[in-house]
Amino acid sequence: MESNSFRLARFTKSISIESFDDLIKKALKLTVYQYKKCRIRTTFTQYYYGTIFKMFTYKKRIAHAEKTQWGSWFDQGFGVEVE
Repeated sequence: MESNSFRLARFTKSISIESFDDLIKKALKLTVYQYKKCRIRTTFTQYYYGTIFKMFTYKKRIAHAEKTQWGSWFDQGFGVEVE
């Protein structure tokens, strides 16, 4: 069963939600920690959903950067040789 945050992060159908088990567990641990510190101003569910959504978005950005090889122009040296 896919969560709404997984669907909203717009991952392709070939990527299963089971591959993100560690990420989901980490989000739950962070949410519980923040709850114990009394830092959650909304409900537990809303905070947990937001944490998962942000983590999925972060993973999606990393995957896109690897796919497009973003930042590879840094390795090319801008066409200027430095001595």
